[in-house]
Amino acid sequence: MSVRLNKFFAPLTLGVLLLIVYSATLAPGLTWANSGSDGGDLITAAAVGGVPHPTGYPTYLILARAFQVLPIGSLAYRTNLMSAIFTCMAAALLCDVLRRIPVASERRAALTAWTAGLAFGLSPLIWSQAVITEVYALEVFAIVLAIWLLTKLSAAPRADLFFGVFLGLLPGIHLTTVLLIPAFMLARALDPAAGGSLRTAAISLLRQAGGLAIGLLIFAVLPLRAMQHPSVDWGGASSPARLWWLVSGQLYQDNFSVGAAALGDHARSMAALLLDQAGLPGVALGVLGLIWYFRRSRWILLTAWMFAAAVGFAASYQTEDFNLYLIPAIVSFAIWFGWGSALLAQQLSQRWRLAGDGLTIMLIAYLLVLAASHWAQVDAAHDARAENFARAALQTLPPGAIVLARGDGAVFALWYEVFALRQRTDLVVLAEDLLPFPWYRETLHATYPGLVLPDQAEVVWAVDIQRGNVGRPLCFAIADASATIDCPQGGAREVGGK
Repeated sequence: MSVRLNKFFAPLTLGVLLLIVYSATLAPGLTWANSGSDGGDLITAAAVGGVPHPTGYPTYLILARAFQVLPIGSLAYRTNLMSAIFTCMAAALLCDVLRRIPVASERRAALTAWTAGLAFGLSPLIWSQAVITEVYALEVFAIVLAIWLLTKLSAAPRADLFFGVFLGLLPGIHLTTVLLIPAFMLARALDPAAGGSLRTAAISLLRQAGGLAIGLLIFAVLPLRAMQHPSVDWGGASSPARLWWLVSGQLYQDNFSVGAAALGDHARSMAALLLDQAGLPGVALGVLGLIWYFRRSRWILLTAWMFAAAVGFAASYQTEDFNLYLIPAIVSFAIWFGWGSALLAQQLSQRWRLAGDGLTIMLIAYLLVLAASHWAQVDAAHDARAENFARAALQTLPPGAIVLARGDGAVFALWYEVFALRQRTDLVVLAEDLLPFPWYRETLHATYPGLVLPDQAEVVWAVDIQRGNVGRPLCFAIADASATIDCPQGGAREVGGK
């Protein structure tokens, strides 16, 4: 095997294997699986040139739209596929990074790197986001790509600028990457290959900061979209104040809590979740790698920062899906796992030459067995609840109905069908929870010019909307514990569990 082929063999085979697994568990369409109810909002916003829920995700929108033009499957399937492909590439890049582990031989480094990449790709948290539409698969790819670039970029000034531009694009995928950017910038500035002096580090930071400012211009996409008055236009971000409201996530700031009881509950949940990713043997290897390389690797500061930032944010953010904010911590842990398994294999092989390979084979078998036990937990291939709900709603709702939808699942599923797929365009879909916001009522006026809405903020929406739109049936769509369509003239109809 040539040197070049050997270099790419481990990452390539890992990516292909994970793509097979992800394809078998990939959601075929719109899904509510794996905390994926926001998928309908993201898919629709990308498709109609709109702006999704805070923080707007402009980088994600552009890439999602590129995948949506692929000539395969449904619109939702193409966007789901984007998550699978970016997660496979993240695992392959992580494998390539870990091939540089200082172990006895290049072959053993490749084996342990492949094993660590497998542990990462098959961890339930990463896997669950690889098979649905959400921003987290692209986020994890961007984080791993940043680490990979740190190992590849030259010390040239233009490389600092390029790296800064790349980092500026990350908040356009997910705003929590802002917590990681300082660590990436420091890791780049303190690279021994760049000279290692304080002066060169300071100059590198200045160049990166300039690039960062350029990359952050990606957020200009949001007001440009808002000016076109799309049917999905969170925040109506055509003014600086509204743009800041959107990108700073002010809608969710009440979810932050540092109460002792809340922190304790989250800490226990996070400990259980992290243990579930690779089991007790995997955790033990990760801890071994962290301890052994604590003073031996320049990557300790970066990985520890990533882990602490993710855990700290997830602990203080009070939402049902807070576990998703632990994804950067999973990246750090996968690196530590790679270090630990490499160290143990090296130590065993010194006693018996085949023992190191035997350990690697056992670890791979263990990870595959663990993946089989997690399969049902993450499998989205058979989840048709969202599409069943939306299609049943479209079949049930009378012509010209005004639909008051409650809950993200109901709202986004109907947006997907009506706005993205252009089904039942006679319907007026209103997100009940957004009606108090002036920007949302402005969006409704642009989308439905004939709709009459009350001007005041304090109203009984159902009563006042029906009073102002005489002759149009008023129906309700709810997706909470159960998914229900309720038209007072025809009664309520349950159309599937949420």
